[in-house]
Amino acid sequence: MENKKLMKSKQYWIILDRLADVILKHVKGCIVDIGVGHSTYVLAAHAKKLKIKQYSVDNNKYRCDNLKKNITHDNHFIYNQKSYNFMKTFDDIPALVFIDANHHAKNMREDFYFFFDKLAVGGVIFLHDTMPWESTYLSKTSKGKIMDSHLLRKEIENKEDIEVFTWPYTAGKCGLTMVLKKDMNQPIYRR
Repeated sequence: MENKKLMKSKQYWIILDRLADVILKHVKGCIVDIGVGHSTYVLAAHAKKLKIKQYSVDNNKYRCDNLKKNITHDNHFIYNQKSYNFMKTFDDIPALVFIDANHHAKNMREDFYFFFDKLAVGGVIFLHDTMPWESTYLSKTSKGKIMDSHLLRKEIENKEDIEVFTWPYTAGKCGLTMVLKKDMNQPIYRR
């Protein structure tokens, strides 16, 4: 089951798969994924191969139970709870964080800044659903769902200690934003 799920997941998350390998080989730290899905399987393959910790957090019991059945590596820790509860006890240094849970800018902002403060220099946070196509955005909002995560992307694009790049055409055509934590002591970043 793990291989089938992984193959499907890699097709959907090809950019995440390719960049995770590079990031995790050069930045020391763990993986945190907020919101369990196909991306979790992609990240788990890297965590298993590189023997690093992975923390997966989701409030959906069904998704968490599926992870327990389908992902087999000893350093995978699954938390069936909301991210703000997980953050109360999290005490590690992430190299890669993937945030794809609640798509409200307010909630994503709390997750983002919490993990950005803990993120290793050179580490990356990926944010999903940061550039939804107009049809996707209108479809969600017409059903009463708030999908304003693009506001967080716009906010962080102006920060000096962050590099931001967004792929609008990937991850369900809803956008995948990569946020790199700069080393402000490096000469190229000094003003």
